[in-house]
Amino acid sequence: MSAKMGFLNKRHELYAQNIANADTPSYRPKDLKNMDFSDYMPKRTQVSGKVRMAATDDLHMPTSRTSGATKPVKQVEVYEAAPDENGVVLEEQLFKATNNTMEYQTMTNLYRRNVGMIRIAINTN
Repeated sequence: MSAKMGFLNKRHELYAQNIANADTPSYRPKDLKNMDFSDYMPKRTQVSGKVRMAATDDLHMPTSRTSGATKPVKQVEVYEAAPDENGVVLEEQLFKATNNTMEYQTMTNLYRRNVGMIRIAINTN
């Protein structure tokens, strides 16, 4: 959730920059490429259709196919800007910014509910 919120923050910054440069000659609006989960999956997984569980902490229980030895998996944060082929259209940028804000609010609500579930779990012990 925090990675998605970081992505949405960066995207909102680009929309604000696009709107601010609406009158700049030859300015091309920028946007972030949407992340596609399949791009980050190994090719052999896409062919076989099988995904193995990854133990990212020494305290995780090993599966029948893995040994007890684990190594941490580092998540890669990729934010790649892609310029549009035309000039800035204010209505389009405002529409994109509004949609981005709604996505951010959705992520904030999910985060809030997640914290609420953790609080309930802590209080029931």
